[in-house]
Amino acid sequence: MGDRHRSGIGLSGHLRHRASASSSPLPLTGGGGGEAARGGVRSALSDLACRYGLVAIYSFGSRAGEVAARVAGEAIEIIHPGSDVDIGVLPAPGRRLTAAERADLTVALEDLLEVGRVDLVVLPEAPPFLALDIVRGELLCTTDPVAEAEYQLYVLRRAGDLAPFERQRRQMILAGEAY
Repeated sequence: MGDRHRSGIGLSGHLRHRASASSSPLPLTGGGGGEAARGGVRSALSDLACRYGLVAIYSFGSRAGEVAARVAGEAIEIIHPGSDVDIGVLPAPGRRLTAAERADLTVALEDLLEVGRVDLVVLPEAPPFLALDIVRGELLCTTDPVAEAEYQLYVLRRAGDLAPFERQRRQMILAGEAY
């Protein structure tokens, strides 16, 4: 992840990052042949988002920076080649992805990103602090920047509300009082 995400939950900087993200998906280039080399990733991400009713597609985790750099067309060094790529998706309000759609979307993203494995997380189903990690990751595509920003604020507020309880839970685990 980029340095702008390591400094904490800083809303102003984080929202500036989101505001600078194009409402159309960014192309994935570099690092191989296939569709990425032909520059079709921009339209392919947009097509996937539309086909599955997604508001946003994020990368997060150890390979988020790599995926974002490829999307931005930068030359990249693959640091964790055997690691999976973590992808979070935000469906449109009221939209639920079926098991078959999740499997199809995962395979489509693996092919598009030219990676061996994608771990797909559907944001509304994620625990609060996993959802926070996702929205603090890299925004690859959004079909509705306003809805994406509103959901991001919801996740930040929810995590902020639960932070004292999470700290207490972690202290209890470290003290051997909880499992």
